[in-house]
Amino acid sequence: MTHHANTDKTAVVADDYYYKPMDTCPIGQKVIMLGQGGVATIGQWNGKEAFWLGWQALPKVKEPRVPAGYTAEELDRDNPYNQWMEDL
Repeated sequence: MTHHANTDKTAVVADDYYYKPMDTCPIGQKVIMLGQGGVATIGQWNGKEAFWLGWQALPKVKEPRVPAGYTAEELDRDNPYNQWMEDL
């Protein structure tokens, strides 16, 4: 997917990725929805509200790469963020 800044330089927009029609939106599941004012919101559609113009799936979080010589458990153990969280 490629992207660029819009003409006002206030947002980054995709060049080849579009909102899907609301009649294809899954009901009661979390998605990104585009409202009539042009603002995207994460939420669940009830299948009835005409306010929403389109929807898109949420992006996935890429799984971290495990460096050679590490197991996933060792990587998790040695992650400073996880060590900090244990102190809470």
